[in-house]
Amino acid sequence: MATQAAHSEGERVRALGIVGFELRMMAHSFALLRRAEVSVDDPMAQNAYIDSVYLHARVLIKFLLESGWGSDIRRTDFAPEWNPEPLDAVARLNANARLLHKYLAHLTWERASLNAPVLNYPNIAADVIDVADAWSAHLAASTNEVMWNTFQPHVSLARQTLNGQ
Repeated sequence: MATQAAHSEGERVRALGIVGFELRMMAHSFALLRRAEVSVDDPMAQNAYIDSVYLHARVLIKFLLESGWGSDIRRTDFAPEWNPEPLDAVARLNANARLLHKYLAHLTWERASLNAPVLNYPNIAADVIDVADAWSAHLAASTNEVMWNTFQPHVSLARQTLNGQ
């Protein structure tokens, strides 16, 4: 498993910027989805925004809830291991993770069946941001201030965007 010492501070700052970008893109895509829903005559735009929200959420779920592989950027590259929270948001994210992965990354017969499960998780962005915010608090408590100062503004901007501010 990767540790904080495996990468320089500059590399870790850049990596946290990437994680923050994913957060902000997810929130921004959700904001655009709300606008597209006002114009219900463009279902393709709605689907594109939904897919974008889900794609960025999927990347963040892997970062926030899983330990990662090989060259993945991992939570443990920045702070000691952490138990993801809040538990209600984590439970919802975990409950939808497999279906989210299948819908975004695989063409399956399951999707083509008459009884295909429907991926309908309108609060996914809020749940991801809640977990990211909790991880940010863990980051603040367990690492140098540079890492928290790098990540927290992304969390704040993502939440503001999600809330329509």
